[in-house]
Amino acid sequence: MLKQENIGHSRFPHDQYWPPVNAVNEFSFTLNELLACNMGEITNQLNDIIVAKNNEELVNKYLAEIYSLYYGYKDAPRLDFWEKPEVFSRIEFVKLTLEDYLINSFLKSRYELPEISCVAQVGDYLRFFVEHNYGVNHAFFDFVADEMPEQQIKEFLLLEVIRNEVVDDEVALMVPGLQHSMKQVVVSNLWDECGNGAIDNFHTNWLRRLLTAHDDWSNILEYRAGQKPWIASISSNSFNAVLTTRFKCYRAYGHFMTTEAWVAPHFKKILQGMDRVGINDQNVRVYFDAHMRIDPHHADEMIEGLLKNTPELAQVVLYDIIKGAHQAAMAGEVMYDKLLEYFRGNEH
Repeated sequence: MLKQENIGHSRFPHDQYWPPVNAVNEFSFTLNELLACNMGEITNQLNDIIVAKNNEELVNKYLAEIYSLYYGYKDAPRLDFWEKPEVFSRIEFVKLTLEDYLINSFLKSRYELPEISCVAQVGDYLRFFVEHNYGVNHAFFDFVADEMPEQQIKEFLLLEVIRNEVVDDEVALMVPGLQHSMKQVVVSNLWDECGNGAIDNFHTNWLRRLLTAHDDWSNILEYRAGQKPWIASISSNSFNAVLTTRFKCYRAYGHFMTTEAWVAPHFKKILQGMDRVGINDQNVRVYFDAHMRIDPHHADEMIEGLLKNTPELAQVVLYDIIKGAHQAAMAGEVMYDKLLEYFRGNEH
């Protein structure tokens, strides 16, 4: 229980809106044009975008816009537009169509589903998988640790802020639909994300401190609007595809489990890169330093949560969790491949 005198208390300023997004009253012009069509025309245009042109960039940009609706921040389109039933049905249709392409074509899994007959086998498989998939020791993070110039590290930190800026709300969306010990460990994770009730220890507050230390509050708005590479949205779009579709709550569980296991190995390399270029300000480093201590336990807790869940999970649910873990690994692998290419191509 919170003490009333602690409600709203913080040693750091909170006058800046969070997340640091530009106010938007409607979708982009091209997505608005698409949503103004009838269902037959939408189908034809989506087939043209996805099948004929294989436009991965546009798919990811459209999805990032649509997901803003599910969080309700000021970058979401105006509510009167969203609340019209005919518009809602078209948005949902576009969303599910784009997600199908994202998951089953763009992020088509390289991982084979294992044969499982009991939950214990799933636990053994996931313990191995979250530590040995291709994303764990991706070459991109060796580049960050050993080669990335200081200015590029600062740009990458902006991308990390954008990627993690609503992680508390993402975890909150995982809670509905889970049972017993699985819900228990996710709620525990959410409590950690929210600083165990202390605003100064909200994980998003540590990102506020990073932006303040680098004086990047206005820069991040300009960067997001015009310079941010679309490829940095791939992992977030993959996670939101399962978070915002209620029957995929178990895939979301497996997805998050995989990315939580990445935090320590990835952040270790990021901190090494900061050391190399002399970024020593603790306000910049606190998000990464703290997660090195906090997150290594989360993936293990989530595996333990599914092993001890009551009632016992059906086999189809267990496979859904594994599919979510595979999807996260592919999303990270594809994104980090492209980020490595992006930063190497902009070194000079």
